[in-house]
Amino acid sequence: MAAVCGCLFLIALRLGSTPGGSAFAAIGMGLATPMWAYATLFWGHALAAACLVFAFTIAVIPPGNSSGRRDALWGLAIGLVAGWATVTEYPAAPASALLGVLALAQVWGKGWPRRLHVALGIVIGAVACALVLMVYQYLAFGSALHASYSYYPEGAFPWMKRGYMGLTYPRADVMLKLLFGCRRGLLFVAPVVFAAPCGLRRLYQQDSTRPAAAAAAAIAGYYFLFHASFRAWAGGWSYGPRYMAAGLPLLCVGLAPVWDGARPGWRRVLAVLAVCGGLFALMAVSTTPQPPDEFRCPLLQLFWPSFWAGRFSLNSTSMLTLAEDPEQHSHGAFNLGELAGLHGLASLVPLLTGWALAIFLWVRMNRTDNHRSTVVAAGD
Repeated sequence: MAAVCGCLFLIALRLGSTPGGSAFAAIGMGLATPMWAYATLFWGHALAAACLVFAFTIAVIPPGNSSGRRDALWGLAIGLVAGWATVTEYPAAPASALLGVLALAQVWGKGWPRRLHVALGIVIGAVACALVLMVYQYLAFGSALHASYSYYPEGAFPWMKRGYMGLTYPRADVMLKLLFGCRRGLLFVAPVVFAAPCGLRRLYQQDSTRPAAAAAAAIAGYYFLFHASFRAWAGGWSYGPRYMAAGLPLLCVGLAPVWDGARPGWRRVLAVLAVCGGLFALMAVSTTPQPPDEFRCPLLQLFWPSFWAGRFSLNSTSMLTLAEDPEQHSHGAFNLGELAGLHGLASLVPLLTGWALAIFLWVRMNRTDNHRSTVVAAGD
């Protein structure tokens, strides 16, 4: 996910945003949305999102020179990376297909030879990933064509009997809860995302960035509808709407043009919204990004009081030990400050120090670039 932030910065630059707007989108996605929590949990949602962003990054930078081999390798890279998102999570398949369409749209006006070479590369990469998944399913479950979700013990998850493994149709009440609900609402925990669709609209209005904007919006919209169609939409013990997480980074592509086009007053509003989302995510990551179902509004009932009281690292088990080991002695969750002997809010000092150093280097780099630009302009 750290690499995803870098890719998001490059994508925004490629689509015409300024370094400041690109940085706002990258940092906003990485620290002011639930993606931070999902990354620390090593959930498949974060890996699937990363694969989709990597494929999107490759797709928006098509090869310049016309070469059959180069076009095929470019398509192969997209097929492999987007295909691996599907290997990670089945619901990524439609999003991966949309990225293949985006790649073809990038070379569609270049003639049939380039279209065929790119399509061939995408198909080969996708088929390779599909074969890996099928071999895994055969070795693990005895069938290459049956999804692993179909092998739950009988009666374990009765809601999976409705529709296709729990998928039915988007429900309006669930949509509202996924956006505004106190328990899982995206705009409740990451309010800065509210501005992202406006930025994608700005990109869509430009001919050069229309395909990328359409693909990003379509993928984000698909995941939203997918989540709203899932019977178990609450997602268990999670921070925010985790089933739509894989589309969240591409939605945040729209934050860059919004920042660039906003007046100073609106930029302050966007900054405040991003800071709020960052604080909420920091509280969740510091305490526990897996709030139990008993909390109807985890942000107010669990994260806020626990954070300011210094009750951090509440998870009782650790991912660094084998869960199936009956003699394990798990030390639970921890952060770097706690490893250094700090407790409570003081344990965040290493994290905040790293952030302060990053801000210092960013400001210094900008000052150096501005000075060089001034010198060049004076010379002209």
